Amino acid sequence: MGTRQQYGFTIIEISLFVAISGLLALGLLTGWSLAINSQRYKDSVDSFYAYIQQQYSLVYSVENGRSSNFTCNSDSVVTPGDADNPRGQSDCILLGRYLRITDGSKFESFAIVGNENSSSDGTIASYKPRAVDAEIGLTESEFVIPWGARVSSKQSQAPLNIGIAIIRSPSNGVVYTYVNTDTNNNLSLAEMTVPANQKEQYFCVQPDAGVSGAIQAVYIPQYAASLNAVETLGDSSGC
Repeated sequence: MGTRQQYGFTIIEISLFVAISGLLALGLLTGWSLAINSQRYKDSVDSFYAYIQQQYSLVYSVENGRSSNFTCNSDSVVTPGDADNPRGQSDCILLGRYLRITDGSKFESFAIVGNENSSSDGTIASYKPRAVDAEIGLTESEFVIPWGARVSSKQSQAPLNIGIAIIRSPSNGVVYTYVNTDTNNNLSLAEMTVPANQKEQYFCVQPDAGVSGAIQAVYIPQYAASLNAVETLGDSSGC
């Protein structure tokens, strides 16, 4: 009677199969994680881009939710008072929005008011602009970029700390954008609103995890005057 041969896999063949299967699975998981991170990063950029555009929309969309018991003095200081001044009858006027960015991740937006008086010479500073952080019925907002992203400048990946004023001139209706890199006095805007501070601004959006493709930026041109001027940049951003 002949010997019956047994066929099967050797331990070496099984080890190779397990190793190759593991590598394939690792590759699939890595690619899947990268795809998810990249989609989240895109969501972060799009959300921040929409938030910046919203600030320009608020400059053009005039609002006045002020209660009649708020007063506004010649220095554009808005405080609760006993005045019975109907909305729209105050000496103060709505000028625009102030955006404060702290640690590249905290964004606060305030209304800017000014005082229209006989001493106004048409310059923004002469209206004594002031960011209003009191609860007076004007839109205030806080924003956090989704998925742990933060913004930096082109020169450094350090978190960005700046202020941006978007102001519509009462004398000619033109919207001006001013950038303030010193946020220690970010609610005092008269010195900030000069032509030298009309600068372009790159917001390099830094992801919280590895992504495919280049780092993107939200870009505000030097003379941005509307939401249509705001752009998102990819490979050309230089971030």
